[in-house]
Amino acid sequence: MQLDMAFIMKKRAQKLSGGEKRKLCLAMAFIGGSKLIMLDEPTAGLDPQSRTFVKKMIEQKKKGR
Repeated sequence: MQLDMAFIMKKRAQKLSGGEKRKLCLAMAFIGGSKLIMLDEPTAGLDPQSRTFVKKMIEQKKKGR
């Protein structure tokens, strides 16, 4: 499962919507390869479809640790 970030690549962070910023922060947290990732309301500000996707991604990452 991957975050679809292709549409964000050519935008500056300040031009992203709140949901896009949330997804970007989540992707950055997972890329780091840390043993522990603290997420504070990772689905806040996301539309229902993105919220479901993010929850599934977090569950998948938990199983892989």
